[in-house]
Amino acid sequence: MEEKELLEHLKDATVEEKREILTELSKEEFSDDAVAEIVKMIEDEDAGIRDAVSQALIENSNKKIPELVVPYISSPDIAVRNLAGEILLKKGTDALPAMVKYLKKANDDDQKFLIDIMGLIGDKSVEDDIIKVLEITQNDNVILACIEALGNIKSEKAIDLIIEKYNENELFHPTIFDALGKIGSEEAINFMAKEYENADDLTKYSMIESVGEVGNEEIFFSLLGELKKLNPPLSWVVVEALAKLHEKLELDIPFDESMKNTLVEVINEADEQYKVAASKLLRDFSDKDIIRACLANYGVNDEFNNNVKTKFFENPVVFYKSFIKIAANSEKEALLMELFKEVVTHDEGRGLEELTPVEFRQLCDLFTVKLESLDEEVRLSAMELLFFLCLDTALVFLDTMAKDDNVWNKMRLLEFLSQLDGEEVNNALLKLAEDEDKMVSEKAKEIIQEKGIEE
Repeated sequence: MEEKELLEHLKDATVEEKREILTELSKEEFSDDAVAEIVKMIEDEDAGIRDAVSQALIENSNKKIPELVVPYISSPDIAVRNLAGEILLKKGTDALPAMVKYLKKANDDDQKFLIDIMGLIGDKSVEDDIIKVLEITQNDNVILACIEALGNIKSEKAIDLIIEKYNENELFHPTIFDALGKIGSEEAINFMAKEYENADDLTKYSMIESVGEVGNEEIFFSLLGELKKLNPPLSWVVVEALAKLHEKLELDIPFDESMKNTLVEVINEADEQYKVAASKLLRDFSDKDIIRACLANYGVNDEFNNNVKTKFFENPVVFYKSFIKIAANSEKEALLMELFKEVVTHDEGRGLEELTPVEFRQLCDLFTVKLESLDEEVRLSAMELLFFLCLDTALVFLDTMAKDDNVWNKMRLLEFLSQLDGEEVNNALLKLAEDEDKMVSEKAKEIIQEKGIEE
């Protein structure tokens, strides 16, 4: 069927037929006539058809698509409006000329919508057009959209105009500082530094976030001084900004009690992104407070784990002491048991010799409790650690290990038993020889025969 016939049939086709026609038409670049008909289907009552139309228009390279799609951002139907916005955003810079043209006759709501999309596209070619809107609009939402978009495209030309808006409305302040931070010129940074003292907490929050991205050495040391004056959550944002500047400028943070306490507080109390930021500033800290905080929060995410793991290797004795208290009630027992094995292997167990007899007994008792964990990997790790570190205790709990419902855990137990002698070992082997799993029972019988144990 030719394109003309397909387009004609499209007008009264069923949902399934529309899908088939779209698929057929999409095999080649749409003609202008095809675009004109397909774009109308953005308003189709079937959501599946609308999605299919959107995908077809995004993937097709006909140059008229943006021009015909733009008017739909004025639709009273929010689903249609958003769909048109998504198409324009995905079209990227190719959609900008049509958007700029429509911007000139759009109302406030549509201007904001278009400028939001322009900012997300992030191309500087629309800089002058957005500035013109900002110069004349009286609508607060449009002003905020313009400021945010100009920040996204890093418009240094707009800095003075953005700063002019600072005294118009306090609600503009966070967006202004976010935009100036993204622009990152010396003029922008100097303005933020000048206004910081008089800013409210929400504005300071935005300012600190911004200078974390673009600050210099002077800003770095100013933030260090500011950290001592602030309470959470502002102190958390300062730590994140310091982490970014520390990484970018290769500047060291002070190694003192105040900074340590702040990092411990952030790691223990803050949201995930700030915990990760604090973990990047731990290079010179490895005392018990830092290690306990890091261990208690181990498992936040892979980046945090990688950043703090060296702390445990640096001070294994404190790690072992902290582990006894933290691992007993942690929901991340599998992760912590695996970590313990890594540390004890790296340390070759030397740090364990510095534990008091009571602490060592507590550690062994912890492993015996983990023998009954619901997690088979935790049970396996507990068994291995008992045999390596607390053999006498391991022998007392052979019955518990032999009852493990995981075949491979019992096979690992048999490996240990094959290398040991004694009545407890023999009894465990005889019990495992009667195991319902054939592989386990046969391996146990093989070991019994090799040892010459009488059944």
